[in-house]
Amino acid sequence: MQAVQAAHAALKYAVLLPKQTGAWFKDSQVLVLLSVADEAELDDLLICLPMEYDVAAFHEPDRNNELTAIAVESAGASWLTHLPLALKGGE
Repeated sequence: MQAVQAAHAALKYAVLLPKQTGAWFKDSQVLVLLSVADEAELDDLLICLPMEYDVAAFHEPDRNNELTAIAVESAGASWLTHLPLALKGGE
């Protein structure tokens, strides 16, 4: 589930921000999947991220439009370093 939701957010980011995605693809291609405990923590994270960072939030239509993932530009990495890596449980 985590990987699919992350892919949704990444694709939404790519569609909404093609110039930034192109620069990312040309310059780094670094991609990191992080995890939060639940939707409330993800929502808090989204609210706390400074507005200068490009972010795409994905709401899953099959889960009553629950916020399930966000994609954040690499400049926002310092705001995310406290989060654990996703998929450590073998998903």
